[in-house]
Amino acid sequence: MADTFGFRWEGHVESGLLKIVDCYSHMLGRGRMGNEVYSKFQVNDPEDLTNVSITLSEAREDTENGRLLLDNASTLMLLSNPSAGVKFLSSISSRMKRSGFTCVFILEGGVHDTQILNRLRYLLDGVLDMRLEETEDERKRFFRIYSLRGCRHETRWIPFTIKDNGFFLEV
Repeated sequence: MADTFGFRWEGHVESGLLKIVDCYSHMLGRGRMGNEVYSKFQVNDPEDLTNVSITLSEAREDTENGRLLLDNASTLMLLSNPSAGVKFLSSISSRMKRSGFTCVFILEGGVHDTQILNRLRYLLDGVLDMRLEETEDERKRFFRIYSLRGCRHETRWIPFTIKDNGFFLEV
């Protein structure tokens, strides 16, 4: 999903500032960036939540105040019992927060029922939504803060662009 929006994170991964736990690429038999594996933290069986938990703990080692990107949490949610998946993500988020981590879970749009999404929105500190609209002539990207606990914020969809020098909201 992040690739679709043009985010480049390789430098952050190499520096150790960003650790990616990949629960999807194993199904393709390779990493999502060509044949190169972009994450040393890959989960081979996302149905095994114990395995996912161990991999997340490995990603957390030797790092303080880091960021954790779980790509793709939708795979985990679809392959496990949805209630167990919600509890698991809540537990992981709490554990990582205690270690000073910021967690980002990627969920694909349109694959989870409303009840599951609402439970996750309630449990997590913030929910950021992105969408991509394509026409024959262009791609338009939009961003919104769905919720952000303890902060007042705008809730409307805001167009944005990604350029070589950054991410720009068109407000």
